[in-house]
Amino acid sequence: MVGSILQQTITNIFRRVLYAGYIEHEPWGITGRKGHHEALISLKTCERIQERKAGRMLAPARADINLDFPLRGEVACAQCSEPMTSCWSRSATGKRYPYFWCQTKGCSLYRKNIRAEKVDAAFAQMMQSLAPSKGLMGVVKAMFADAWAQRLATR
Repeated sequence: MVGSILQQTITNIFRRVLYAGYIEHEPWGITGRKGHHEALISLKTCERIQERKAGRMLAPARADINLDFPLRGEVACAQCSEPMTSCWSRSATGKRYPYFWCQTKGCSLYRKNIRAEKVDAAFAQMMQSLAPSKGLMGVVKAMFADAWAQRLATR
């Protein structure tokens, strides 16, 4: 490993003003100031990199996510527990049908299609069956009552 530079080393150089010839340490009250050491990069370059990193999005939004498959990425395969993907399939008559399917190679249900209507109906049924417990409702009511009392007290 002698002679090679790790990616993390480069990231550290670009992240810290120390490598631009400046020092700072907010916990001690030391604001950014010129140091007595030689800079590896210019302050201007360091600032440009910081601005660029701060404004950069981590991942672009997927173009193929739409309202046709709101559960895409949330539905897991019953066999391998990996997220299932979704797509539209066309029948011989040309009619289109929405499906979810497992895309994990090696899974016994690999490429097994499930109609999206069945998945959506099962999800809706599960959501209808969910209800908060009486204890939770009591806590929520008490929290709202306290918040309301505090608001009335500040008027």
